Amino acid sequence: MSFLFLVLLIGFAVFSLVMYQKAKKAEQEANRMLPPGFGGGNDGFTPVGQLEDKRERVTVQNLRIGDIVSHFGQDFVVEGKLDYNEDGWTWTTFMLVDGDVVKWLSVEIDDQLEVGIWEEIDLAVPANPPEFLEYQGEQFRMVERGSARVTQTGTTGRRQGMHADFYEYEGSGERSISVEVWGSEVEVSIGEEINPYSLEIYPGADAHESW
Repeated sequence: MSFLFLVLLIGFAVFSLVMYQKAKKAEQEANRMLPPGFGGGNDGFTPVGQLEDKRERVTVQNLRIGDIVSHFGQDFVVEGKLDYNEDGWTWTTFMLVDGDVVKWLSVEIDDQLEVGIWEEIDLAVPANPPEFLEYQGEQFRMVERGSARVTQTGTTGRRQGMHADFYEYEGSGERSISVEVWGSEVEVSIGEEINPYSLEIYPGADAHESW
């Protein structure tokens, strides 16, 4: 084998190695630019549905203190939570705060998910509420009453204790009134059922994994 041929052979090998390394680097750069689903699997593609997703999606059923709830453009911070239990029947309300504005988000599963927005009102109601209440010219009739054990988390306003008596009233329209008796404190709220999809929910900075 001549010296010239040996030099050419070595040169070709070095050139091939350099080109392979450049091609590999270019492939890696291209894979980083591909949309989700590409760049994995034996054939270079993995369906999006099979990709590992460690993000925790936040819904009304797994809200935590510090999460953000937006309702028709108004953003609230979840500052408190009340978990009710009436002989095994459970539901939850969340205290939503935006400055001086405080609302309550109720979440209950009764065959299907039921979500409501409530706001406290100034209506004098005795500790033993009557069958009918009147508010803003509308009459409300008591449709349900009971007692529940309550677990409190975070800020819950004037609600204190581990037990509450509750009374539910329905009006002639979509609005309802809720009366809760906490010892000597009587809390009265008015609200209505809403579509859960009308809410936009975002995880709090410290409450969930990063999105």
